Amino acid sequence: MFKQNTKSNESLYIEILIWAYENYGFTLEKMWQALNITDAHKRQWVLDNFFYRPPSGDSPLIQKVPADKMEECLGLSERGILTAINYLSLKEAREDSKRATRIALTSIVIGIIVGLVQIIVQFRAEIGE
Repeated sequence: MFKQNTKSNESLYIEILIWAYENYGFTLEKMWQALNITDAHKRQWVLDNFFYRPPSGDSPLIQKVPADKMEECLGLSERGILTAINYLSLKEAREDSKRATRIALTSIVIGIIVGLVQIIVQFRAEIGE
């Protein structure tokens, strides 16, 4: 199995999941080419993790889909679509969280600056009396 680099497996998993989500009705060969998956071990890892039924009994992430064409078309299963949507939602939530953190830090810095200016103005006003 393709287990040399777990980080590589995770990024490949996400890359395939998002690509399949955006390219409904693809062929296996088109996916191999689009994602530049040429290594036999990587291909087997993809087949094991996306096309075969997992031991839990859930549906595979990618399955055959109805098509008018003669060639076999593939697409994400319901489970695959939910997994992709959950990942994209989590990614968006992380980005929103980072943005909110930056806004909060900026607000704190502005608050500190305003507080210091008020202290300085008050101090000068008291000295001037």
